[in-house]
Amino acid sequence: MTAVRGWMAAGRQALARGDHARAIAAFEQAADNNPDHAGVFLALGRARILSGAPGAAAEAFARASELEPGNAEAWRALAEALRFVDRLDEALEAIGRAVVLAPDDGRVLAQQVFVAQRACAWDGLEAARSRLAAVTVAAINAGRPSPMRPFMAATCFDDPALAHAVARSESMVQARRAGTVEAPPWRHRNGPLTIGYLSAGFGAHPTGHLLRGLFGHHDRERFRIVGLALNRDDGSQFRRDIAAGCDAFIPLAGRDNRAAAAAIGAAGVDILIDLHGWLQNHRMAIMARRAAPVQVSWLGFPGTTGAPFIDWLIGDPVVSPPSDQRHFTERLVRLPETYQANDPHPQVGAPTSRVEQGLPEDAVVMACFNVSYKIDPASFALFCEVLQRTPQAVLWLLETNPTARANLIAAATRAGIDPARLVFAPFAAKHDHLSRLGLADLALDTGICNGHTTTTDALWAGVPVVARRGRHFASRVAASLLGAAGLGDLVADDESAWVALAGTLAGDAGRRRACRRHLLEGRDSLALFDTARLARHLEAAFLAMAGLARAGIPAQPIDVAPVRGPYRKDATKRL
Repeated sequence: MTAVRGWMAAGRQALARGDHARAIAAFEQAADNNPDHAGVFLALGRARILSGAPGAAAEAFARASELEPGNAEAWRALAEALRFVDRLDEALEAIGRAVVLAPDDGRVLAQQVFVAQRACAWDGLEAARSRLAAVTVAAINAGRPSPMRPFMAATCFDDPALAHAVARSESMVQARRAGTVEAPPWRHRNGPLTIGYLSAGFGAHPTGHLLRGLFGHHDRERFRIVGLALNRDDGSQFRRDIAAGCDAFIPLAGRDNRAAAAAIGAAGVDILIDLHGWLQNHRMAIMARRAAPVQVSWLGFPGTTGAPFIDWLIGDPVVSPPSDQRHFTERLVRLPETYQANDPHPQVGAPTSRVEQGLPEDAVVMACFNVSYKIDPASFALFCEVLQRTPQAVLWLLETNPTARANLIAAATRAGIDPARLVFAPFAAKHDHLSRLGLADLALDTGICNGHTTTTDALWAGVPVVARRGRHFASRVAASLLGAAGLGDLVADDESAWVALAGTLAGDAGRRRACRRHLLEGRDSLALFDTARLARHLEAAFLAMAGLARAGIPAQPIDVAPVRGPYRKDATKRL
């Protein structure tokens, strides 16, 4: 038993350093010495989850639940690991066991909601969501940590106040762990400002897709660009292009939070842009250590971080209007057209056809390539209503997982829709996905959490998107993107208007052709795809931030004016 305690202590210490490999090795030694202790396998499973090995984690959690079938945490953790590997039927069974054992446990309820949304298993979902929201608010009001993670609050609930409270609760945990850390003083006096972009998405990742060409467009007379990669090199062209667009590119994967923050400081970063926020495998602990004098949240996380150690959040007048400042801990920076960066010249795969993609040649193809957790019951009911109004149409969906596919077919059948009118597409590489997207006639967006990169992809491919304007950042992204694409008239303010708009567009081939022509001809001129113009807007924001920091003035809201005229391409770093 002494040996087991020693290995467990070593594993916990390694986890605290962020050394997942050593933690796993230590916990495996503990398991070898005591194969009948559920706590050992729970610790091993957690380390494997953090290392990015959910399949192996599921094995450890399954052993823990076998050893202690009355342990709700073991079943909850098993459901989480199974969700990561899309074994959703098993995940639903595991989380069901956990709910029976601990019906009021917030972490159990949170996992129940997210597994159900991923699986499109909607029976009892609304009741579970209501219970989860109530338990979360009660915990926060009592001074306890939120059982719900910020990503779920931002993307699964159309409630900006709840999202803010959850993010603030989580950020305070990070702040306490970091201790009292003062922001380093503003030291920059002359020469280019050093902008550090911090991300775990520098590669074949939605963030990498959006940012591939941005960094090379920055004005090198005024800005020095440092890429700070939290993820390992995936060998992709996206990674190579992003690195080539930077003046310095620093890999931080494998460094603990303290070492990563020190490296950022050593690079002389004046303004640190966190492109990841509370997304999976976040490193908010780096931001909590105040690695740079000015810290900013942008692009990756659709909402407030709730963090007192982040000064500004970059949005736009649609996703973060002045009236919403109360729902953000950061001061708001509004870019004039859209907050989102895009790659106007992506690689596109070989041409394909409807026959090759399993689509009827003479149908109106309505697409929704959002991942399954975004397809909430209300949105899918609206999709079915449009299908009922448009008998010649089919709905083209991404097959995220087999369980969601079966549940969506069942839901359509209950709504009176022939299952044959649902066509499922497999995941595809980015270039192949862009090639097939143009086969759609229009795209239908979800409500609580819009398509982000998904919506941009559709618009780039010439496919008009019908969207609704929601109550918070994540449910207003499509409205922002459509406005920047010159198609703001495709944004509805409520469900009935959305159904009417989608039905009208589905039945009006001439209007669809006009939208397609507008989008395809505008790839080099529309604000949505003008990377150089976005770079200038970002630079105007950075200069305003620097001016305030230099004067010792706390962060204030910033509204960036539109920049017109030709861009000084001679001052950029070309790929």
